[in-house]
Amino acid sequence: MSQHKNIQTASEEIQWTSRTYGVVIVLIAGLCLLCFGAFLSISLGAADIHLRTVWDAIFHYQPTKTSHQIIHDLRLPRTAAAALVGALLAVSGAIMQGMTRNPLAEPSIMGVTSGSAFAVSIAFAFFPGLSAMGLVLWSFAGAGLGASTVMGIGMFSRGGLTPVKLALAGTAVTYFFTGISTAIAIRFDVAQDISFWYAGGVAGVKWPGVQLLLIAGAVGLTLAFFIARSVTVLSLGDDLAKGLGQYTSAVKLVGMLIVVI
Repeated sequence: MSQHKNIQTASEEIQWTSRTYGVVIVLIAGLCLLCFGAFLSISLGAADIHLRTVWDAIFHYQPTKTSHQIIHDLRLPRTAAAALVGALLAVSGAIMQGMTRNPLAEPSIMGVTSGSAFAVSIAFAFFPGLSAMGLVLWSFAGAGLGASTVMGIGMFSRGGLTPVKLALAGTAVTYFFTGISTAIAIRFDVAQDISFWYAGGVAGVKWPGVQLLLIAGAVGLTLAFFIARSVTVLSLGDDLAKGLGQYTSAVKLVGMLIVVI
């Protein structure tokens, strides 16, 4: 019996070790592909630039060379912004999946996307001269409004905020804000502006925009690391998480804040 347990323990350790190695290999391969894709993104465009020139422009920048100016002032910010946006959306999606125990969960299920679109539609309709930073602030406020509405509906309903109620409240709030945004877009003829904003893009990104992303990302990732273990426990179920001493409502509230950021 003891020998059987030892064999079983050894087998589990081997499986855990192989799984860890697999994760490490995937991470290393992903980072290599990311770097290769970033270099290609900087190299290819209206004016194709050799990869050696890209390397020189990044590590030995010479402001007198036109190719170095194109890389440093135009293509590098776009590539950095695209990579940061993808990484931050991945983190927010992982937190959402942990909180809702739904492998298909995404920020839109929390009313974040629809709330943001609602606020931006108001900005386009009533404040047409707003700068890009002003639109970002309106978008952030709308995302917060959508998320807090979903949280409020879930937390003040009977039985508290469960994953099912979170999904249902998010769906209802999403349709509500989407309907109002569509009505505003039709009434004030700003549908095209809203569509461009909603689709997103990095064509006009400069270094100040990358700096803003870095600040928001640093805040969000720091908070995410603090609640990572709690979200992992929460993904096992609210009852089990409470039994292990987790403050589930506080974890969900902080998780929501991170997703909004």
